[in-house]
Amino acid sequence: MNKKIILLLIINILFITNIDLFAQKKDSISKYFFRASISHGFIAPHHNEFKYFIKNHIKSFELSINKQTNGAKEWEQIARYPSLGIGYYYAHLGNNQILGEVHALYSNISMSILNKKYFGLNYSFSTGIAYLTKKYDFETNYTNIAISSNLNVYLSLGISAKYKFPKKVEITNSIKITHYSNGASNMPNKGLNIVTYQLGFNYMLKQRAKIINNEIAKKKKLFEYSIFYAIGRRVREIGTKKYLTSTLSANVERVFSHKGKYGLGLDLFYDGSKKIELFKNYNDNPKKSEYLYSGVHLSYDIIFGKMSFTFQTGYYFYNKALFYQDYYQRYGLRYKFTKHLMANLLLKTYFAKADFIEYGIAFYW
Repeated sequence: MNKKIILLLIINILFITNIDLFAQKKDSISKYFFRASISHGFIAPHHNEFKYFIKNHIKSFELSINKQTNGAKEWEQIARYPSLGIGYYYAHLGNNQILGEVHALYSNISMSILNKKYFGLNYSFSTGIAYLTKKYDFETNYTNIAISSNLNVYLSLGISAKYKFPKKVEITNSIKITHYSNGASNMPNKGLNIVTYQLGFNYMLKQRAKIINNEIAKKKKLFEYSIFYAIGRRVREIGTKKYLTSTLSANVERVFSHKGKYGLGLDLFYDGSKKIELFKNYNDNPKKSEYLYSGVHLSYDIIFGKMSFTFQTGYYFYNKALFYQDYYQRYGLRYKFTKHLMANLLLKTYFAKADFIEYGIAFYW
């Protein structure tokens, strides 16, 4: 999958995940606020080889526009009045020669843990696309084993304390973990994990909107069924070609409340890059049918209206490639854009190591 297609897909996901940001024509301007922040942090050296290129601390800043929900929609009350935003992120990675700089566009959702008159405690999740100015090159940048493509997935998790001043101003103090990687679409792909302290400033365009708190009917428990298909690309070793990956899944999920659902699924995977490892381990020309492997997974989704964050863990019950781990995980976004169709952007991993990115669509009923 070329870079333009990856960019287009992620921009679409950014639009989908923030479909409510500017959707209501009659939205009061009091719901919107600007955020500016500066950060100071470090690269977490999750591989010993990183010590060769980690030199200085990471300095970064962010600018974003956000909408503070006030309960006008039922899901906003259920999710404790989250804020939605889109933003720009810049960071200098502490080693201009090897790592360079990063520019990112992202969507964000911030959810309340505690909300008092002058104080708030929140956690947030951001996803987007990052452009890193330096990448691995066999001749000129061979020590950069973290990043091998300019375009990468941007993920960030954070927790913040918010101090509310009268009228329009808020000050935030946050701890964030930010990750960049290409999901094994190129090698090497160790990825970068950045830990930062962030000082932020929020400015409301008008005084805060009045909170709506209506009685919400209890969610009727029901089962949901889906068939999911996805494609992707991955590289097994440095210098080898990109191989096709695909996934076919059948799932049954129990929607137990407005906020969540859990489920069980059966997965069938195809990975063309298994040819390399099968040849190494068995010294034979493998059949294409041996590129297939199957697993069963458990899932849990956190629901926000039509969107949900999914967390899955699975076990391979058929897999000739014994060099694989027995277990796998999936994390990502799902969005119901019609009554029966759902878009998916998932990262498949095995114990924190990226396997491949799944770009998919599901039929559900």
